[in-house]
Amino acid sequence: MKVPDLVQNVYRDLRDRRMLSIAVALIGAIILVPFLASAGGGDDSSSTAATTAPPTAPFAGDEQLDPVVLAEVPGLRDFRERLAGYSSRNPFKSQAPKTGKGKGKGNGGGGNGNGSGSGTGSGSGTSTGTGTDTGSTDVPTIDIPSGSGTGTGTTGTGSGSGSGSGSGSGTGTDTGGGSGTGGGSSGSSGSQLITYRIDVRVGPVGNTKVMADVKSFSFLPDPKRPLVQYVDADTGGHQVAMIVNPSAAALKGKAKCVPKLEKCQYLVMKPGQDMEFLFDDQRYSLELKSINEHREPYEPQSKSGDSGSGAGGDSHRVSSLLGY
Repeated sequence: MKVPDLVQNVYRDLRDRRMLSIAVALIGAIILVPFLASAGGGDDSSSTAATTAPPTAPFAGDEQLDPVVLAEVPGLRDFRERLAGYSSRNPFKSQAPKTGKGKGKGNGGGGNGNGSGSGTGSGSGTSTGTGTDTGSTDVPTIDIPSGSGTGTGTTGTGSGSGSGSGSGSGTGTDTGGGSGTGGGSSGSSGSQLITYRIDVRVGPVGNTKVMADVKSFSFLPDPKRPLVQYVDADTGGHQVAMIVNPSAAALKGKAKCVPKLEKCQYLVMKPGQDMEFLFDDQRYSLELKSINEHREPYEPQSKSGDSGSGAGGDSHRVSSLLGY
């Protein structure tokens, strides 16, 4: 008979690990222990049965051994009796306090008056409403409070009166009268807008011209073919900044080119400084003569203006003409 490979592998493994004798001893013990236990257990069971005595009842009488049963409590499991102390209610019915079953509405406004001058005025209005009981819903009534107003002016007086009525499920009336005055004032708040304008000499070499009172965001020398654009001056009017046309090349001069002379994108100039450019196949000269402070009354506007030249529009023109 051929021994299975599994048994051979286990045998070789136990032999290599020198555990074959231990495995044989364990198998023998497993087989012998049940026989030894059954052979010696007969005498022990008889002796144990002889020595064991039935327990003695601690009480005398069979009635004391009857199980105890709790007395039945009527209504213990009847929820109707346990909840009898609570009043039933409809969960779909409004639980808001009942303040009345009538409703009425009244609307009214006080009078308006306009005038100018000195004087005082006041306006008041009251509203009342009455309603009939509809018995449909529980809606509390709302009283509309009266209103009053006063106004002061400089000269003259004005008066006005008004009345109104409103109805809902009921009717309401309103009467009111009032007068008010308003005054106007004229003059400026004293604020001034400070800007800086410049005088420059600009144009082709040998054909330059002086341009006076040049405003911010102006193109020089001509808006159609601008060489530079004057932006603004610093605080105090010490120097000005200009944007150079990308097609113009700076040649020489005392003014400062940013970032450098070979790539002059911005021009910073002080009075008396100049710069020459190669622009439109010609040599152009630009000289800053002076920086002039200009003051004008400044009145803030509540709405944006519809016309006029501003930084936003000029910046758009700079972007389109100079390529920025």
